[in-house]
Amino acid sequence: MLLANDESVALTPARAGSGRVLAGALHGRRGARPWSLAWGRLSAGEFSVCAEFVGEVEGGHPRTVLATRLGSDFCLAETAGDYRGVTVTTAESRLYSELWPVPRASRAV
Repeated sequence: MLLANDESVALTPARAGSGRVLAGALHGRRGARPWSLAWGRLSAGEFSVCAEFVGEVEGGHPRTVLATRLGSDFCLAETAGDYRGVTVTTAESRLYSELWPVPRASRAV
């Protein structure tokens, strides 16, 4: 589960179709710090995942990061910056998705 300001955020599926290696992608801000995030599941035998974040709002260059493998089949890639798209590449596949904005959480008073 992804939390924003200590509240759960509904994970919106990526628009990349049914590919497992890219299950979702979000972008948002925490205070003044923008961030971008992509996650997915790996099939057996996949060991390395690269994510190239593109379309940074403030005119920055694309940024490629090596995803962090969590457990046996889950991966997560994140970077600073307010990007609009991500391409995730493994030895077996290459998928693109737009990054969805983090929904604003409603607060009970």
